[in-house]
Amino acid sequence: MEDFNKIQEGLNFPFVKVERGCLGGEEIFVLVSLEDRSNWFNGYVENSPYARFCLVGGKIEQFSGCGIKKNFRKCNYKDIDEAIKKLNKFYEDVC
Repeated sequence: MEDFNKIQEGLNFPFVKVERGCLGGEEIFVLVSLEDRSNWFNGYVENSPYARFCLVGGKIEQFSGCGIKKNFRKCNYKDIDEAIKKLNKFYEDVC
């Protein structure tokens, strides 16, 4: 749970949602949007530029998203702090 709070507070995206995976329990799913929730058409994240990431086993992978012109390349991380840095770097690159 500490990792969830660290990710939630550490990411610079206007909207961040962090959830636990239900398959094995070790997955962390991160939903981010480049727009604030108040700007979403009809209140759906899918109507904004967004991306969904999975953090598991020291790997970060983008598995869904739309409206962001650059794709996130799958990469490895050693700890949650490094994962946060890599996701924030992606945010800087797309904004």
